[in-house]
Amino acid sequence: MTASKYSAPTTGSQAIESILPGLDSLGISLSAPQQADLACFCDELIKWNRSFNLVSRQDIQRLGTRHIFDSLTGATLFPPAQEKSAQPVQRLVLDVGSGAGLPGIPLAIWRPDFTYVLLDRSARRTRFLQHIKTRLDLAHVEILCEDVTSDKVAQTYTGHRSSPGENEVNEGGFNVIVARAVAPVERLWAMTGHLLAPGGRLLVYESVEADPGPGEIVPVERRLNIGAQVVCQRHNFAVASENIHAILQVWEDRSDPARD
Repeated sequence: MTASKYSAPTTGSQAIESILPGLDSLGISLSAPQQADLACFCDELIKWNRSFNLVSRQDIQRLGTRHIFDSLTGATLFPPAQEKSAQPVQRLVLDVGSGAGLPGIPLAIWRPDFTYVLLDRSARRTRFLQHIKTRLDLAHVEILCEDVTSDKVAQTYTGHRSSPGENEVNEGGFNVIVARAVAPVERLWAMTGHLLAPGGRLLVYESVEADPGPGEIVPVERRLNIGAQVVCQRHNFAVASENIHAILQVWEDRSDPARD
């Protein structure tokens, strides 16, 4: 989605205001409390970044487009909200290598109907994430200082060890796994595919060198070289000429037994 250029924001509020038109075009209309929480998150990130180096210092002046908007585009690929008349079911999102809480914190602010697990192996970064959780009173967010390949992650959220046996079925797991600037999609699938609940999706954020075209979410489906049943669908986004990115949506397609 293309938005006009803007002067560099100096506060969290300015960073969020600069991306509201682009978010509206995606169907993401932030409430006033959500805007305030995102602005507070930006302000805290700016403050902590002076000592913790959570994001590139040159990115501080473009937190809105480069990080917050980028993070929230993933919400367009989330499952829809549950019907109010239906029995509530806890749905889980895993943010792998969450770092500064991107994309996990913005997603948790926009879609609080999920429980979020923000995973990072750095104690320094998880300290910041715990601060944000407390500062914004995000009761539906959990912080875990672990590697994604650890048995603790698999056993806690899926009931399985980190590498399930060939005939094991994951009856628990995450409905959505997000990863931003962590690893190539093939490697991420190998590390996290078994952590997904049936029908779950892995969303991998990546940068794009060329402009994919104005105003379109462009799905391009392909098969990964990690299994005939693994589908990867690419969605391109653009908020400004300097911030063009894609999200690779990856899932296991069992609809065609011939692919086994």
